[in-house]
Amino acid sequence: ARWTVAGADLQLRLDRNGRWWPYRKERGRWVPAGPADDDPAGALAGATGGAPDAAV
Repeated sequence: ARWTVAGADLQLRLDRNGRWWPYRKERGRWVPAGPADDDPAGALAGATGGAPDAAV
């Protein structure tokens, strides 16, 4: 599963173990942007420097 943040170059991807991985779009490609988390909000916070709503 993938979830792309509307209006931002951020995406969360769910792995087989149920952990969410943040990705950031750089130069047209999706690259890892932080550590995985069991909670999608936590993974998003890791990609945005700790503020989950900073990406929105």
